[in-house]
Amino acid sequence: MIAVLGAYGAVGRAAAAELTRTGAEPVRVGGRDPERLGATARELGAEPYPVDLTDPDALAGFCTGASVVVNGAGPAHRVLDTVARAAAAAGSHYVDPAGDDDLAARVAASYPEGADRAAVLSAGMLPGLSGLLPRHVAAGFDAADRLHAYLGGRSALTPAAAADFLLSAAATEGKPLTGWSGGHRALRPLREVELPFFPGRVTATPHLTPEIERVARALGLAEAHWFTVFVGEQATALLARHTAGAATGSDDPVAAFGRAVGVDLAGHDPYQVLACQIEGTTGDRREVRTLTLRVDDGYALSGTTAAFTATQAAAGRIGGGTAHLAAVADPAAAVAWLSDSPVVRTLTVVDGLPMIEDRLRAGEDAAGLFEDGEL
Repeated sequence: MIAVLGAYGAVGRAAAAELTRTGAEPVRVGGRDPERLGATARELGAEPYPVDLTDPDALAGFCTGASVVVNGAGPAHRVLDTVARAAAAAGSHYVDPAGDDDLAARVAASYPEGADRAAVLSAGMLPGLSGLLPRHVAAGFDAADRLHAYLGGRSALTPAAAADFLLSAAATEGKPLTGWSGGHRALRPLREVELPFFPGRVTATPHLTPEIERVARALGLAEAHWFTVFVGEQATALLARHTAGAATGSDDPVAAFGRAVGVDLAGHDPYQVLACQIEGTTGDRREVRTLTLRVDDGYALSGTTAAFTATQAAAGRIGGGTAHLAAVADPAAAVAWLSDSPVVRTLTVVDGLPMIEDRLRAGEDAAGLFEDGEL
């Protein structure tokens, strides 16, 4: 049985729905509100278990008997390793869609190296697929040396996600306006440009996360540029003020950021795109391979990724101890899972395109590199 905490939240519900859809194991769903929990359990055909993660006895009971515990509760900077400790005490694997290096250090106390159970963190869209999918693309080369990737779109933010996002943007995790080139290198944003993967003009802001730096080192890349793509003006402006330390016009920057994202989304269909380009060599040829993944709901994608991770852990395909998803999961298995998921609208790999950032920084048009409707 796989137990999903926070199962009526955006990510937790998506994870529980994907697990019940695939039918790998029975599913237990947990949350504080009995009415919402019951409705979720009935809709998904899962076992309801009322639980508050601040109640140690209730949390222990929720984890008892689970092969894997998936934590969909947040925000991550408040939950910390509370659920991981309970899962470890119950003898369960642990999966968390969130998780930075500080959290990994905490969780490792419960899931040390060489343990017979696994704790897999960063098992969502970002971090998670953002590191795993570049590994999938790189596997097609004899030697990969350049990575450029873009993630963004239009979607609402839950308060927990807004809080975690602002913490990341404030450089508590990673380095803004930075790329990897055998070390840290300052990068300018791409402002008001047309990216082939995104409709309209966007601003793409470089941010070197610990995950992308780990990927660059593991693959031996000479260059890795990761861009967060903002489609609307309100969120872009507020985030720039926040990272500069300026006032946001509100005593609650999390609420202000959520409202700004909502204003940008108004009148538009939500979507998220993750696009990854890798340049390398195959034989004596230089090639560029481009992977694009499009969904309507980033939370649903994170939940689907967490569900994939839970089934991999339950099947013994991930070794014991604490690790980030991108370092331990099979990229090809993840792509096969995503290709079968109703959450994913498109997942394509195309050969032969030029590196988009190179075109844009040279002042060339990059908008026509994809045919209309390809995504």
